[in-house]
Amino acid sequence: MKKFFVLFTVCLCLAAFIAPSFAEDKIITAKIQSVVQAKDRNGNAYTRVIVEEPKELQGVKYVAGVPAMAFGATAGPASALKAGGILKAVVSEREFNGRSSYTILSIIQ
Repeated sequence: MKKFFVLFTVCLCLAAFIAPSFAEDKIITAKIQSVVQAKDRNGNAYTRVIVEEPKELQGVKYVAGVPAMAFGATAGPASALKAGGILKAVVSEREFNGRSSYTILSIIQ
């Protein structure tokens, strides 16, 4: 019985830490800072779009560059984007060590 209780407690603790790490889909409209096309180590093309995102920290407002990555079928349309333009897209948002990043799921025309 003790082993079951310990195992159950460990599973609950792990679930509490894993659950918040799932990505959230949303629509963004943001100004583009830069667009870079590259290939991964397997030779697959991808596009990295840096977009401006307004943020606030302790009352100080600023604009941060947030990467939006386009892989597979979205890499081609994303490579046609230009710096200074506007990106409107459905993205999957992730956060790692307090930094946001996006994976582009679909570009909205």
